[in-house]
Amino acid sequence: MATTPDITPRSGAGSPFRLLNTREAAAALGIGKRTLQEHVALREIAIVKIGRRALFDQADLADFVERHRIKSRGWKALPPARAVIEVAATPAGEEGRQ
Repeated sequence: MATTPDITPRSGAGSPFRLLNTREAAAALGIGKRTLQEHVALREIAIVKIGRRALFDQADLADFVERHRIKSRGWKALPPARAVIEVAATPAGEEGRQ
């Protein structure tokens, strides 16, 4: 089982937010870097561009997860079982005998 990397803030403790690089964001979502880049290209995940770097706000990643959450409908009772009709099996090799 793979362990999630420890993502600790690089900035001071008083920083109001933490931006993740591509590797850290992909690890936080449990997906590959290429898959993350595809979601960015489709504009499903917002990025913060600083120079050439694409950074990810943790709040944007949380929003992405919430938009892709599939909610349970709850437990649904199964329909009643149909009656099973037993059919007498003919022993092998006796179909044509009389």
